[in-house]
Amino acid sequence: MPTADIKANGSNGPITIAYNTAATISWTSTNASSCTVSPAGWTGTSGSASTGNLTSSKTYTLSCTGAGGSASDSVVVNVSSPPPPPGSTPPPPGGSTTPSPIAGVPTLPPPPISIPGAPVKIDPNIVNFLKINLSIPYLTGSIKVPLLIGGFGQELEVTPGTKDYEVDVRGAKFKLGTQLKIQAGGAHTLLTKKITLKTKAPKQPVNFGDLWLGDLKVDNQVNFQDTEKFLTSFIEKNIEADVNADGIANSLDWAIILANFGKRGD
Repeated sequence: MPTADIKANGSNGPITIAYNTAATISWTSTNASSCTVSPAGWTGTSGSASTGNLTSSKTYTLSCTGAGGSASDSVVVNVSSPPPPPGSTPPPPGGSTTPSPIAGVPTLPPPPISIPGAPVKIDPNIVNFLKINLSIPYLTGSIKVPLLIGGFGQELEVTPGTKDYEVDVRGAKFKLGTQLKIQAGGAHTLLTKKITLKTKAPKQPVNFGDLWLGDLKVDNQVNFQDTEKFLTSFIEKNIEADVNADGIANSLDWAIILANFGKRGD
């Protein structure tokens, strides 16, 4: 049975590069007679090539065939926002200059500018804050969890334990009484979890519960492909096998994948 593995800058991805710069795509395979990397059109059972300077995010897919069947693997190269032109006006105080963690999705609009030391004004007609309750079982370090909130991207730094995290969404002006779709996960091996709720309060609680680790292949499930990916990364001493974010890939990460084996995201 053929196997296929593709990396960007030596990583299984997703990676993010600066606007109008290049990444190196490398690929390997076993038991394959032919392989193609799309959309670039590169061929060969192994190799590497430069993407050339990119101005938009791309997904590169390695497809291989052999006597025992076929195999494929993908890697995502995200491109950060272009720099502002010379002489342009900088963002206002309190504005966000951080790119959205989700490719192609705008970042949450910045909240209204407030006077330092003054109390935060609460608009009774919109959702001002989301009080997000979640935990990530077996997490040891801290990780940044991508959020998709009503079509806007945001990043949340999560630490071990069950906690409430407050997200300022005043800039988005979500009206009370409307349906709001919220998604968490999809990075650092986290399965995706989705919630749709009817907004009822200016400080809206959102209970995600547990987010699950172990999706090394980033296909929103934990299965045999993730165990194979872990073993390959572990042998190569690749930090991507560090599932619990403690800075080292070891038997604890393997145990987490086995504990969450069979789980699927939304």
